[in-house]
Amino acid sequence: MKLMFFILLLLNVALLIFVFSTGKSTDAVIGSNADTAEPSPPSTAAPPEKVARATVHTEQKPAAIEIVDTELEPTVSQLCFRIGPFDQSREADRIKGELGRVGIKSRRRRSEQKNSDNYWVYLPPYSSKAEAIRASRELAAKGIGDNFVISTGANKNAISLGLYTSKSKAEARYAVLVERGYEPVLDVRPQRRIRYWLSVVTKQLAESEALEILRKAVHTTLGGNHKIQFQHKEC
Repeated sequence: MKLMFFILLLLNVALLIFVFSTGKSTDAVIGSNADTAEPSPPSTAAPPEKVARATVHTEQKPAAIEIVDTELEPTVSQLCFRIGPFDQSREADRIKGELGRVGIKSRRRRSEQKNSDNYWVYLPPYSSKAEAIRASRELAAKGIGDNFVISTGANKNAISLGLYTSKSKAEARYAVLVERGYEPVLDVRPQRRIRYWLSVVTKQLAESEALEILRKAVHTTLGGNHKIQFQHKEC
């Protein structure tokens, strides 16, 4: 009996070992099949977030750049005038101030105009004023009047015998003095006349309106007796 019991026990143990070993091999087979199975093809659809981002990126356009040609920009209409000439700078400055009171800007300009030459006849300076006065009286006694003694400057104590605009008259005077035994000097003196002008710029005014304002300013300052010109020029 004991022998039979041990034999059955051994058979049961062997059966259990067989069952356990068979289950492990089955799992191994299943795992092997899973590893060797052909993988399913990857999905071509992008994740929703990536698709959205790609769409935003491809649809974004660079900001438009506006190029402005300054040469084509409309400029404020303006008129330019030249007023003058004025013999004295203070006359131009007074009118400049009058225009400034009505909001018109101006600038004073100076010009030099060459006139015809003058011719000066004189006797060179004497050593003293007393000697020059004595010579002047002697000239008058000889019929050579219109002379005077210069009291200041580089030609102090010289005797002036006339300033002429005509060269021929100056030469005639010179010849008379030489005949009387004197040694005169004939000096050519170039003449330049200084004049003043106002350069004026008006904006947003018609030409007739601008001229009316300019004439009124000149009339208010200088009165009606003047020879001021109003010249319209390019700005």
